[in-house]
Amino acid sequence: MLTAWARDQGLPADVIDDIRLATYEALANTIQHAYPLTCDGTMTLTATLDTDGLVISVADRGRWRTGFPHGHGGRGLLRMRAIVPETRVTTTPAGTTVELTWPRPRETHQQEPHTR
Repeated sequence: MLTAWARDQGLPADVIDDIRLATYEALANTIQHAYPLTCDGTMTLTATLDTDGLVISVADRGRWRTGFPHGHGGRGLLRMRAIVPETRVTTTPAGTTVELTWPRPRETHQQEPHTR
C-alpha cells in the first residue's frame, strides 16, 4: 500500500525503492526489538508528503531494547541511515518512533522534442 501511495504521489522509482527498503527495516525492527516474544504488540505506519518533503514514521508502544532477541539481525538502522537522508529514532517509556525523512524531490520537466 505504501509503494502504491508513493507512486500515486509521483515520486521517482529510485526513491520508492528506498522507501520500501527503509520502511521494511523499521517495521522489522519493531517486530524484533519492541516486544517480548511472549506478547502481542502494535505498530503504526504514517506517511506524509508536503512541500518540505516526505516523512515516514513507524511507531510502537514497546520498550527500546538493545541486542537481538532472535539471535540475528543488527543492520536495520545502518541500512536506513545509508539510504535515507535523515533517520531519527526517538525512545520514550511510551514507545519508540523511527522517522525517515526525504526532501521533496525536484519536479522534473520533460523538454519538448526539438523539431526543425
